[in-house]
Amino acid sequence: ILSTYKIPSWAHTAISMCLDKGIVSINDLGTFMNGSSAKAATREQAAEILGRALTIADPSYTANATTTKFVDNASISSNIRPYVAVLNQAGIVNGDDTNRFNPKNTLNRTETAVMVTNLYEKLNGSSSVVP
Repeated sequence: ILSTYKIPSWAHTAISMCLDKGIVSINDLGTFMNGSSAKAATREQAAEILGRALTIADPSYTANATTTKFVDNASISSNIRPYVAVLNQAGIVNGDDTNRFNPKNTLNRTETAVMVTNLYEKLNGSSSVVP
C-alpha cells in the first residue's frame, strides 16, 4: 500500500505504525505525496494527525468540540476543528498574536518541532513549551 502511494521507504516504519494505531488512514496517504515529492502539510493537517495521536494515546482527551477559540475558526475544516480544539485545550497548539490558527498555512520546521515537543511532553507528564 505504501509503495502505491509513493511513500518513501525511509518513512514506511513510521507510517505503518500510524496506520496500525489509527493515527492516519489509508485515505490520508494520498495527501502526503505529489508524485514522488512530499507535499507540505498545512497547520490543520498536522493538527489532525497530532490530535488523533493525543486522543488515542490518552483517552482522557476527547476530540468532540465543534468549535475552537480561534478568530479564524470558520476557516478550519469542520472535521478537523475537534482536533484543533483538543490540542489547544491541552496546550499543544496556540494561535498567533491575533488569535488566529491559520489552518491553511503550511507548517514550518520550527512550528513542527514545537507542536511535536508539546505533544511528547504532554504524553510524558512534562510541562509544555508553547510560547
